[in-house]
Amino acid sequence: MRRQRNGSKEKALLVGYTGIWPREVLEVRELFDEVREKLGRPGVYVLYRDQIPYYVGQAAGHLYKRLRYHALVSRGRRHYFWNFFSAFEVPKEHLAEVEAMLIAALPTANSAKPKIAPIQLSIPARHCLSGLRLRRAGLTIEQIPRTVAAEEDVGEDEGETDTAE
Repeated sequence: MRRQRNGSKEKALLVGYTGIWPREVLEVRELFDEVREKLGRPGVYVLYRDQIPYYVGQAAGHLYKRLRYHALVSRGRRHYFWNFFSAFEVPKEHLAEVEAMLIAALPTANSAKPKIAPIQLSIPARHCLSGLRLRRAGLTIEQIPRTVAAEEDVGEDEGETDTAE
């Protein structure tokens, strides 16, 4: 654990993680006790469809119970759409922060937007980034339909933030 300058202990943001495990570790009887023990604390998890992040969620109780729900309850919204997962053991007071960072950083199917303010660039800087993306894709501004090009000009004004409800 890290120490703050005033001498009080500060809890670590991340205590441990699994790497990418196959969904089957939640279903195999021989692994049941060990996996339940290892994932028996609060945390944040990422569900993957093959190697692509699909969903980011949090478990205020046991990561194991939340992941088993996603794996075994066929009426769950995400049941059929993932085959791997990563789990991150996180203290309860940091769950929302870590989940928000992962949602912001990973391309997922989450409908929620992170509860953190995005860093906004000026409109000229956003235009420059658009040009860089186009060049990387081997395109020019003239090759995209006008409606798409016009939407590039519309963006959030500085100071506005999107947060999940």
